[in-house]
Amino acid sequence: MPQQETFFEREISSATHIKVLKTYDEQFAREAFNSMDDPALAILWLSLKVSDSYDTADIPDQGPESKDFLWEVLLDEAREEGHLRSFFIVTEVKGKSSRSLYVSPGWPDAETFAMELIQNRSIEAQNFECSSLNCGAVFSYRRLSCGHFATPHFCPDCGESLASGSADKSDRSSSSEV
Repeated sequence: MPQQETFFEREISSATHIKVLKTYDEQFAREAFNSMDDPALAILWLSLKVSDSYDTADIPDQGPESKDFLWEVLLDEAREEGHLRSFFIVTEVKGKSSRSLYVSPGWPDAETFAMELIQNRSIEAQNFECSSLNCGAVFSYRRLSCGHFATPHFCPDCGESLASGSADKSDRSSSSEV
């Protein structure tokens, strides 16, 4: 039985890929789980429907105990047959290094997380250059409070309208975010 296989891989840029790995290695899954940030843990909590599946008195308050509780729920959901468990781990690979961002007991949740990540990283990677010959500022999309991204309509440095055909210049090294 293979310990790990790539279920999904998408290139975001020439140096960055997002992968979803299926593994039966519980230690690898635990390491991935421990590296998850708070928003990823919240997404996992919702995808496992913890609040719907457990009595509120049985769910620990926020903190280390709630993270341990979530891990135990994940283990229960990851069970395939008997003692066999499988996990789907979303990783970001940059050059030769990789980091685990999310672990799930099911493919659909891991795929959804990966696709959202790809969409957000792709949008963030697009830069704009001011069309004014005197300015030349390079900047990116602006994230709104709702989490969506807004296309800039004017240069944040000089105020020049970008409607006159600003080009995507992702190869420029200096940038300032709107």
